[in-house]
Amino acid sequence: MSSLDKHSSTGVPEAVRAELFASKRRCRLLRALAGAGGEASVSDLVAEIRAAKPAPTDTADEVRYDLHDHHLPKLAATGVVEYDSALDKLRLLDFVAARTAAQTLTE
Repeated sequence: MSSLDKHSSTGVPEAVRAELFASKRRCRLLRALAGAGGEASVSDLVAEIRAAKPAPTDTADEVRYDLHDHHLPKLAATGVVEYDSALDKLRLLDFVAARTAAQTLTE
């Protein structure tokens, strides 16, 4: 099997993709980012995640911490998003991943 066969159409290895989509919060983040046209502030995304049904019991600060500590680094390292810490904004780089994340939430 070639190295290309081990990667998705986005260039992210399948094992990494499976881990990316294992988190409902990460999937909600990607779906919300895509729904915002591919760019949004972290604050707007936190509000969108908290509005999801079923709503998380975490406070906005807890969701923000979770995103900054766990999800944003992983998504940025895999090239799915670009994070501008000075503006606290995200830009979606991989719309295929966002579509897969949305599908994962409906399964």
